[in-house]
Amino acid sequence: SSLAGEQVCGLLPRDDTGRPRKEAYLHQVLDGSLVIAGSDRRGTIYGIYEMSEMLGVSPWYFWADVPVKGRQEFVLPKGYCKADYPSVEYRGIFLNDEEELESWVRNYMGEPTIGVKTYEKVFELLLRLKGNYIWPAMHVNSFNLTPENGALADRMGIVVGTSHCDMLMRSNNREWVPWIQKKGYTDAVYDYTIEGRNREILQEYWRESVEQNRDYEVCYTLGMRGIHDSGFETKNLAGKSEGEKRAAKVALLEQIIGDQREILRKTLGVEEADPGD
Repeated sequence: SSLAGEQVCGLLPRDDTGRPRKEAYLHQVLDGSLVIAGSDRRGTIYGIYEMSEMLGVSPWYFWADVPVKGRQEFVLPKGYCKADYPSVEYRGIFLNDEEELESWVRNYMGEPTIGVKTYEKVFELLLRLKGNYIWPAMHVNSFNLTPENGALADRMGIVVGTSHCDMLMRSNNREWVPWIQKKGYTDAVYDYTIEGRNREILQEYWRESVEQNRDYEVCYTLGMRGIHDSGFETKNLAGKSEGEKRAAKVALLEQIIGDQREILRKTLGVEEADPGD
């Protein structure tokens, strides 16, 4: 279990306030039994996978075909105790330039693109390596468009974020055009300088993503740039000098981030902390 009684919990690494460290785990031989405990669900997972590696299962047994080391017995000494916790809060990977991985997936994972079968193996690798975070693939597909992807990450304890151009858990490269087509927004453009209905459509696009992911442990990227690897689209700033344009972009980004924070506040039902606290 995550907390195996006060006798064990008292040995979990603690912070300056006396609370168990996030994602801490403990191994302890106690009264002839091996106890594996964690301060939370990921801590417990790390404790289990740490013992798995000690028994001879490499974290890379699947992705690098590392053989499992067979053994006749495994003995822990009386009084054995090991405890650890991560010093960095978020630790993970970005599946970038993933076209070759998708080709491999088609051949070996029985999926037409990177999906739940592949992500399950990726998430397991992250946990075995004591990671907790992923930016999913964004060239070949959209993580959001397969709802089971997010549900799987939540079940396995993986935090999902998005990369440089993908705001509020959107994956613009694969989501923006299909989304506006489905909505019938024939004149919508990914440009926040166009006020009125166009700006409302962009807010709707972001809001729906937050609604889809509101019950999951995710990390929202704020700000704005082009739809993909392109510059900030600012049609209505044309004709300004470089200095004027730069100042206008700064002011616009401040407004965008403010509007996105408001979407998060309203959709998630949370109050923001006072910046002075």
